[in-house]
Amino acid sequence: MHIRPRGARENGYAVGMSVIEDREIVAARDLLDRYRATYGASDDGPIPVDEIAESYLGLIVQTAPLEHGISGMLLLREREIRVNAAECAKWPVRRRFTIAHEIGHWELHASEVSANFICRLGDVREAGPAKGSPEAVREREANRFAAELLMPEDRMHARVASDGNDVIDQARWFDVSPLSMAYRLYNLGYIKQFPSKTDYDLDD
Repeated sequence: MHIRPRGARENGYAVGMSVIEDREIVAARDLLDRYRATYGASDDGPIPVDEIAESYLGLIVQTAPLEHGISGMLLLREREIRVNAAECAKWPVRRRFTIAHEIGHWELHASEVSANFICRLGDVREAGPAKGSPEAVREREANRFAAELLMPEDRMHARVASDGNDVIDQARWFDVSPLSMAYRLYNLGYIKQFPSKTDYDLDD
């Protein structure tokens, strides 16, 4: 792992040194670059994660009844992402993070394992499991991929510079949960207090 020097460029980005440049960060930026190059997508508004999954990657996205506690799954052979229908009804905005998380598994891990990915609510959190088994490492990588995909670092810097670091306002603009945005702002150094679920996860 290494920290990119301030002002260095990677995949068209020129940003500060706030993010450790692991492979999941590079992969998320590369996917956005490829998507933009293909579709000429605008940099305004939330990242169209459904379109990236379905139109660009050819993955079917379905909202389906899943076992309680399972947020989503990636079926490799079927090229299908399934998102828990009950969770989508209770926390609609989290659906986008779950899809981005499963895209992360597709981009990072599909060639590494043969089994499908079944992700529980505790896995699909921007905080993510920090260490442990290979499975836990993959979940953390998928979470960091999802955070960079949905809240790209370059856009985050620009938005905070123009509109400030209010968690709720930025969560609405990026169409993510307040908790996910709070983790993102914290990890980028824009808020000082480590996010608490009770403070920010307002959809519970």
